[in-house]
Amino acid sequence: MIFETIAQLKLATLTAGQLVSTKGYYASGDEGAADYIVAATQAVDGYGDHVLAGSTVALLQAEGVTYLKQYGAVADGAVNDQSAVQAALNKTGVIDGEDYSYRIDSTLVLNNDTTVRNAVIDFSNSTSADIYRRTGGR
Repeated sequence: MIFETIAQLKLATLTAGQLVSTKGYYASGDEGAADYIVAATQAVDGYGDHVLAGSTVALLQAEGVTYLKQYGAVADGAVNDQSAVQAALNKTGVIDGEDYSYRIDSTLVLNNDTTVRNAVIDFSNSTSADIYRRTGGR
């Protein structure tokens, strides 16, 4: 089943085990397209994973590389993408910024086993312009 956007996906009543896709995050073709597996109710971040109608959840399925726009980052340099970028960084693996600029207004926490590539992070509006690297569960 294919949905145009995350908003449309969230309105769906789906069954655990279903595989679904979106054509974009905010709009079809906005480079936030992704594949999801539907699971039983559980805690989700609301960026990469989403609660659906009927209380199931859609869990982002990323094979090798996850893109920041799949987490709802706007990447226009004006909107604060802090929460979307942090949600992506909370996952492990390779995070790709797709050569866009992301405005961040506070500290990002980066796991040791996460790699960020192709992203320009603008901390100019930040009160603490740094990235904190979390080590070994600390």
